[in-house]
Amino acid sequence: MQRQGDPGVREEARRHAADPTVHGEWGTFRDMMAQAGFPDDVTDAAWQLVLGGIAEQGQLNDEAMARYADRQEQRDHRASNSWYQELVKLIGDYLEINTPTPALWSGGRQISDYALAKGHTPLESTPFGGVVDKLTLTSDWMLKTPMWNVLSKAFVNHARGPVHIFLRAYNPDSVLIAQEVPQLRVVMALNPAVQLIWHPVYATADGPPGPGRRRRRPGGGRPGRTGWETGRRRRRQWCRSSRW
Repeated sequence: MQRQGDPGVREEARRHAADPTVHGEWGTFRDMMAQAGFPDDVTDAAWQLVLGGIAEQGQLNDEAMARYADRQEQRDHRASNSWYQELVKLIGDYLEINTPTPALWSGGRQISDYALAKGHTPLESTPFGGVVDKLTLTSDWMLKTPMWNVLSKAFVNHARGPVHIFLRAYNPDSVLIAQEVPQLRVVMALNPAVQLIWHPVYATADGPPGPGRRRRRPGGGRPGRTGWETGRRRRRQWCRSSRW
């Protein structure tokens, strides 16, 4: 059951939407957008749309829970935020990638970092995604998560070739499985060059990953340090036992 939003946080979001420059992260956002090469007018409009979307999201979240029992219908209603939809229209071209292939992921933020280290670009590493990923925006994550869902759909629509998918655990209710992969199927039907390349990922506690095999560090490695590995044999076994 979804928790009820904090009225104080929602009221603060409405104040920020009414006057975006009073938000404590406005200066940081402006500077990072300039460093990323965004024109000033795009920066100003994007900030207004982000904060306007956060202010509107609370009502959409309440409506989603009141009207729908199905999780996907709830997610779709939350993602109908008109401010976030306009945001995608404004910055859609800035979801471009600097590597040949985009990456999708599920199973923890470290998976995103791992995909990036392997030479692929997740949403959080695009020009706009990289900016908002560094901001808090609001203390209520349910007010900003739908923004990421809308951005991820737009990101998937930019696919022109292979898309690498990094998955630690299969969760049918995750954004990856419930939204991004189905949208990729639509894109694939229109563009046969788009392919899904799956990378099952598993965690080790003994340092950086090795090339397709477990690698043990002498002495057992540093406590609490996590490495991310994929193995060719594990991938074959996993794919044989999974259906998509």
